[in-house]
Amino acid sequence: MKITMKNLADMLGVSRTTVSLAQRRESDAARISPRTRELILAKAEELQFPNYFATALNKGRTGTIGVVFPDVFEEYMSAMVAGMEDVFTPKDRFSCFPPAADNSEQQIVRQLLHRGVDV
Repeated sequence: MKITMKNLADMLGVSRTTVSLAQRRESDAARISPRTRELILAKAEELQFPNYFATALNKGRTGTIGVVFPDVFEEYMSAMVAGMEDVFTPKDRFSCFPPAADNSEQQIVRQLLHRGVDV
């Protein structure tokens, strides 16, 4: 069963607005009790909610940074990718789509834009 915000709210006996507030920034979440927020976040994690796309829609951004590299197999480029992953991955902010042999850089950029990269 696909979990929706309404399903989650019904399971916990709260409104969809309360679920939404619990998952937002700290300033928005302060509008509900810390205990309610903790319950909602725990249940959401257990059910693997929110859906990535629902979160992106709600926030108006994907949290995705697109990077195009000419060749990630060079030692220097590999080190750059590893460094970016170290910084961005813990923040859920990194996707790397290096050009494949049969794709031009323009095609890769179009694909990144189609997938909703923010930067």
